Amino acid sequence: MATLKSLHTHTLMTNNPFLVRQIQVLEITSDDNPKIDIQKDRLLISACINQVDTLISVPLSSAIAIPTTEKDPPKTKSVVKPRPARRRSYAAYHPIGKSRQGELNGMAKLSQEEVLEIKQFLLDSTYMNGFNSKTQAYKDLATVYNVTHSCIMLIDTNRTWKHVTV
Repeated sequence: MATLKSLHTHTLMTNNPFLVRQIQVLEITSDDNPKIDIQKDRLLISACINQVDTLISVPLSSAIAIPTTEKDPPKTKSVVKPRPARRRSYAAYHPIGKSRQGELNGMAKLSQEEVLEIKQFLLDSTYMNGFNSKTQAYKDLATVYNVTHSCIMLIDTNRTWKHVTV
């Protein structure tokens, strides 16, 4: 004669105080001759408890890991899609200060040939001796090339158009 070993009622508390679950745990011994079977997506347990044939059906999704005699199929590796690289900035492709120098600068009013002529005038001592000061020479060249005298001064002091050499 099979006997019911124990029937426990457990109360499970979660972090949510409004969610309380009660679970009944039925212990079946080997004297009850339990038989376990898996059919599709359900776990079936049959036993004779207190001379009553009992069948318990549990969905496999809620059942705890069930040991099987067969080898589990190998798990397939998930393919991780590579993240696209961040788009590099314009400065990453072109060194700072070198990419838009000279005529490539959108604000440039002079061409490379004109700057070469200006530098040659500024180095010519006979041309420069015709003026009382450098500022007058800068203003004269500025009117000819339609720029400001400070632009000519920056070319003369090699602050702009450094890449153009005479």
